[in-house]
Amino acid sequence: MPYVIIIFTLLIFCQCLNNNAADLSLKKIAACTLVKNDALHGLFNIASNSPNLATEHREYIAQVAQQYATTLYLQNLYPIAQTNHNNILEKLQLTHAKNLSLHQIISIDCTDLYTQIIGTENGNLTLIKIDNKEFKIIQKLSLYPYLGPAKTITYHYPTNTLISYQDQESLKIGHVLPDGNYKSIPHVPTERLHGKINHITCNMDATFACSHCDGTVTIWKLNNQNVYECVQIIPVPKIPLLCAWKDLTTFACAETNCISIWRYQDSQFSCIQILPLHSSRITHLAWNHDGTILTSASDDLSLKFSRYNQLSSLYELALTIYDFEDFFTSVSWNKNYLVCGCMNHSIYIFENDELVQSIRRIGTLKSNNNCIMWGPDGSYLVTGSNEYKRVCFWNTYNKWTLAASYAVIKQFSSCNDQNIESQRTAE
Repeated sequence: MPYVIIIFTLLIFCQCLNNNAADLSLKKIAACTLVKNDALHGLFNIASNSPNLATEHREYIAQVAQQYATTLYLQNLYPIAQTNHNNILEKLQLTHAKNLSLHQIISIDCTDLYTQIIGTENGNLTLIKIDNKEFKIIQKLSLYPYLGPAKTITYHYPTNTLISYQDQESLKIGHVLPDGNYKSIPHVPTERLHGKINHITCNMDATFACSHCDGTVTIWKLNNQNVYECVQIIPVPKIPLLCAWKDLTTFACAETNCISIWRYQDSQFSCIQILPLHSSRITHLAWNHDGTILTSASDDLSLKFSRYNQLSSLYELALTIYDFEDFFTSVSWNKNYLVCGCMNHSIYIFENDELVQSIRRIGTLKSNNNCIMWGPDGSYLVTGSNEYKRVCFWNTYNKWTLAASYAVIKQFSSCNDQNIESQRTAE
């Protein structure tokens, strides 16, 4: 009977994948069902030998199998009966710490090869690039004087575009060139910039939004003459504290204790929803990878998750967590994993289960942190500390090859902990 169920599920799964109209969540459910029914061999064959499958489907099958293999391995290495589940990631933590001469670490961005850090040193804005394999500083650039706060500077890493603002000054926009030089990008000034800017953030095509203390949000785009110009001035009901882009056409704006969501339609951004969520000032906003969850952190010491409802086409509060003892320093998503840092030197890691639409805490790290960023594949975290003037790299043990994951699953049922540890070390 179990084999009949597995074969039936496999047929449904294949039908879902070959039906372009099928909802992606159904494909994910089918993939996870196959994995949990131990039909992994067939699953790997589908991923490897089906040329008609879209790349995104093959990648998702591989991702599900890898996550499942990692879970099995960790449960065997650290049995739940012997250790608190929240301590699993604590035992797999620091791999490297790099001391820096920066006075303030402003932002961190990670690629497959490098970790790039923006900060200040001796009153100058500084860019540091670290090699992820040898953890060596391979480039350090001193750019220009900057004494403003961290939230009024943003760096668009794909195009090396740096945007900053200091009180009583105009916007400063430019490219950081490979040779270390800085080239200014002209922009059309607007009288709105005579007021204070609370926050600046970029989307993927280097369009950026400025949150102003006069109750407006300005949207800036690069025109055909390679000049940045303000394309829209958006009045918001309350003072905008910060914005976060979901994608190229949608962003969320934190207005004191509520959140407004704006979408580009009919040639301009319009408000589509207001979420009254917090009882105090909102300090951080973060979208998950597909924009189905918006996370907000506040000075009321709560972390709230608003989930997209397909029936109403609106975001609804799904979960509130009050288990925090201090203010938040950073919030960052990588696919279905969220990390948030607090001023009491605690870093919390949460997992979103797409199948049952639940969020749970899976790990806690102890480290001083001012900003946190995931590695691009979620296999490591990078934390920056202003107090200790260093960045730390934390291995989350998710970067496994498909073959290595399958080998662990095969050995799981017949080998003891020591054999599995030898297998993992060999991989």
